Amino acid sequence: MAESESEHPDLDLPADFRRALAAQGLGLDFETLPLSSRRRYSDLLKQSPDGDRAALIAGAMETIRAHQDPKAPGQ
Repeated sequence: MAESESEHPDLDLPADFRRALAAQGLGLDFETLPLSSRRRYSDLLKQSPDGDRAALIAGAMETIRAHQDPKAPGQ
């Protein structure tokens, strides 16, 4: 399995998020997060306005690198 692919086919990650995970070598780190956390990342990105996505993805990469769960908006 490629590093950027999800082990869970029902988890639909946005393509730009998958590319960022692969580019930064964080696919395996992402896969070690609990499924609920991975779903939270996916949901947050899907619901974000296009203008906010790049910043959200950059923040997600830092959070994943630090092995932390994503925060809900407003936290």
